[in-house]
Amino acid sequence: MTGEMERTSLANLLGGAAIERFDDELRAVLENCLDPNTGEGARTITLKVKLKPTEDRTRAYVLLTCTSSLVAPAGVASLVYLGKDRGEPVAYEYNPEQLKLNLAKKTPVVGLAEPGKGE
Repeated sequence: MTGEMERTSLANLLGGAAIERFDDELRAVLENCLDPNTGEGARTITLKVKLKPTEDRTRAYVLLTCTSSLVAPAGVASLVYLGKDRGEPVAYEYNPEQLKLNLAKKTPVVGLAEPGKGE
């Protein structure tokens, strides 16, 4: 041999892929931790290395996976009003009995002058 071979370690396994994959998952976990819409539960990063030796035991296949379990965003709740429309069941997120405000129409407020006209 014309040079010494480097022993395999986590730092050089698969050309540094273990550390690269871990860093990618760590970035995702940190983003998830900073998201105010997620809960305070623990996040996990799992780095798994499988080695399957060949029949003659002189070599081994290596499979590396790195995964994370994140905390899902908190659910958003609402209340719906149930009813029927022409015999079909329907749901409304807002009370259909509630009077609607007509905000498009200007209605003068008694006692207040329009800007630029009087006091």
